[in-house]
Amino acid sequence: MPENKDDDMKVVGVGVVQEAGRYLITQRRFEDRLGGVWEFPGGKIKPGESDEDCVSRELMEELGIEVSVGEHLDTIRYSYPDRKLELRFYRCVLAKGSPAPKAIDVQDLRWVRPEELIYFQFPKADREIVARLAKAASGN
Repeated sequence: MPENKDDDMKVVGVGVVQEAGRYLITQRRFEDRLGGVWEFPGGKIKPGESDEDCVSRELMEELGIEVSVGEHLDTIRYSYPDRKLELRFYRCVLAKGSPAPKAIDVQDLRWVRPEELIYFQFPKADREIVARLAKAASGN
């Protein structure tokens, strides 16, 4: 997809949290846009905020966890009929001493093995990275 410099593009920091071979996924609240679908946690980057600070803030707000934000995994641009997104995915691990995640600002959460990701409904914008993570786990 060509690079999109539109001012109406929403830029989102996303945490791909992995622990003990499982990924942390969250379910969007039913009353929210795309309610009920699963995703990697994250949210809109505020003006002047770094990607990493956004991911840390969003995971604390949504799940009450502290994470160490690591490598940038991918940036995916996706256009829905009513909005454009730029999703910036970062590998994360729970910080030492962080509490277990709680569903604070999400409907539900799960720890799933990479090969299980394909059994959850993700937004269209996330499907590319979900497929890549699941495929990497299968060794294909």
